[in-house]
Amino acid sequence: MMLSIVTALYLLLVPQDLPDSLNSARGMIRQGRLTAAQEQLIGLGALPDAWSRASRELLLGNIAYERGGYELARSRYIASLEFMMADDEGAADPRVAVAESNLELVEAQISRAVDLDSAASRLRGIVGALLATGALGVAGLYLGSRGSVEPKA
Repeated sequence: MMLSIVTALYLLLVPQDLPDSLNSARGMIRQGRLTAAQEQLIGLGALPDAWSRASRELLLGNIAYERGGYELARSRYIASLEFMMADDEGAADPRVAVAESNLELVEAQISRAVDLDSAASRLRGIVGALLATGALGVAGLYLGSRGSVEPKA
């Protein structure tokens, strides 16, 4: 399994000084064991500090992103940033830049998905209009009467 740039950024740039349970989950994600990592992260319960909670949210966001759950990933990244920024020194920590980059990437994915949905909807409308007017059937008969519509090599 190839990890996305979002997850790779986190795994490479974020300091390793996390509690063992979070580092263990990080290792599982690196190995592509997303379900095991997610179960471990969710099962952690209360974490001792805001940075640990922020890291858990960031990791859960990365898991959601890897699975194509962009809306969930977005909400996890936002929660992570909220935990980070609650700390007075939050803005200077490299994890903030990683979380912000992840948020930008997931928002771009969401935007592309919306654009694709919009284009598909317009195409369905055009095909529906053509079917309703019979124009698509006429075009099919015309192309059919001319032989194969496949390009000849």
